[in-house]
Amino acid sequence: MRGPTLTCTCANTRQGLHYLYPTCEGADPEPQCLKERRTSGYLRLLITVALPYFLMSVLLFLVISAVRCHQRKQLQEPYI
Repeated sequence: MRGPTLTCTCANTRQGLHYLYPTCEGADPEPQCLKERRTSGYLRLLITVALPYFLMSVLLFLVISAVRCHQRKQLQEPYI
């Protein structure tokens, strides 16, 4: 089992990267850890659950409205 992923690089990793890729002159040798708010879970939930539910509800509402309109027209026409 893997441990939690680190969002920041440690000092040894940073030194190793500078050794392998020395073209980054003027780069800050101290690691900067910027943590952003993660909202991708809510976005996935919205896309996979709420959006299809909303679309199917609208489609169902349109079908029910069309059927009711058709039935009203049939009731208003004289029976032959």
